[in-house]
Amino acid sequence: MPFSPPPPRRKLRVLVITTPNSNRHTQILQLFATPPMQHHFETPTISPAIPSRSIRSQYNLLRTAHKAGIIPQEEWNAISTPENLKLVKSDPESLLKCLKDVPITPRYNNANVH
Repeated sequence: MPFSPPPPRRKLRVLVITTPNSNRHTQILQLFATPPMQHHFETPTISPAIPSRSIRSQYNLLRTAHKAGIIPQEEWNAISTPENLKLVKSDPESLLKCLKDVPITPRYNNANVH
């Protein structure tokens, strides 16, 4: 039986909420610069401190990630439709189901698909 390669996958995007230019910021960037991490993750997006209460809901966390550039516009358009938001109120687990037909897009026009 012939082997078929897995479908292309985008590297995972990471949003780190920390104080920019702090020791923690530097350590996180060093961690993600190692070859094993670079293979699976994009360089983290560092966002200054955000009150935890503002990202308690899944939707607000995704909205924050979109504003930080982690979630591409095409994916955000699918997540934030009125129909999807109405569905989420009755079934919180359904928030990301709307992405099944959205094509994987590279971040900032980089070829981050492997």
